[in-house]
Amino acid sequence: MRNKPTLLLTGASGQLGLTLQSMWPQHSLQKHFELCPMSRAELNIIHEAKLSKTIKKLRPDLIINAAAYNEVDRAEENLSYLRLGDVGRDDDVELVMANDFGVYNLACAAQANAARLIHISTDYVFSGESKQPYTPADRTGPISIYAHTKRNGEVLMHKLAQDTAQEVTKKRSRQRAPQAIVRTSWLYSTHRRNFLTTMLHLLAKQSELQVVNDQTGSPTSCRSLVKCLLCLAERMMLVEKTYPSVPTFHWCDSGAVTRYDFALAIRDEAMAADLLKRSTPIKPVSTADYQAQHPKSAPRPAYSVLDTSSTESELDIRPSPWREELRHTLKHMAKQP
Repeated sequence: MRNKPTLLLTGASGQLGLTLQSMWPQHSLQKHFELCPMSRAELNIIHEAKLSKTIKKLRPDLIINAAAYNEVDRAEENLSYLRLGDVGRDDDVELVMANDFGVYNLACAAQANAARLIHISTDYVFSGESKQPYTPADRTGPISIYAHTKRNGEVLMHKLAQDTAQEVTKKRSRQRAPQAIVRTSWLYSTHRRNFLTTMLHLLAKQSELQVVNDQTGSPTSCRSLVKCLLCLAERMMLVEKTYPSVPTFHWCDSGAVTRYDFALAIRDEAMAADLLKRSTPIKPVSTADYQAQHPKSAPRPAYSVLDTSSTESELDIRPSPWREELRHTLKHMAKQP
């Protein structure tokens, strides 16, 4: 018999999963729920039979799905055959399936075992043509292979919810367990490879960098996103908040910035935190010029700022300024041995 209800964390070895685990002991939810983190090696969500068996055995009350394939450029280079109908590399196909069919498998397994589900998605589901922050209700328009797979995962969750709602109506069976999508943007942390850790590595090694200055978004620390996710988890589990369909929440740190200006801030804040010894020059470059130099790079939205107002209202939380979160992350990094 379980002493506490279980919160299952998939993708536990990624940057978001690692950050959530580090923050868990200080969060109030740990008094009521047992965290069960599982990496891809322990639980691969694309393997339907094994996934279903594991979920049935664990009987989690809620699942936070941090499992994803985030190699944006690699997906574009190795999976472009998806646009052409050609045969591609099996290993890349299997990995990227975590973004769509893996999500569907997990949503089905969660539903079959009455487990709530929070799935993490991305600002890249938008085309970038807007000049205003994107709301959860805005039309999606992915422009890369990676973005298409993430959008497909969302679509499959909605389809399952619709099918389940029809079954509930026909058979008058019990109401489905709630599921939700949380989109975020430009995620970074001290863990794994991300824009922050990549910039720090390049700034220390190279004499000069070029960074695109015509892509605008909102950098988001994993710490900030975890706070939002656990707040939503608290609503879904303790308050037992229910939703009529699959709601989509947007969460990012406040403020908008170009990749170039984000890189400048990383350099300057890292210098202040004594993580860098010199101020490496960073030159702005257009996306067109960058892609001419790196033809295998994936297209990215020119503008992907997310409107978080509905999430703020629903969860009664407020995002921190992006530079404040960056400064906190770098200070934390500087204290690490």
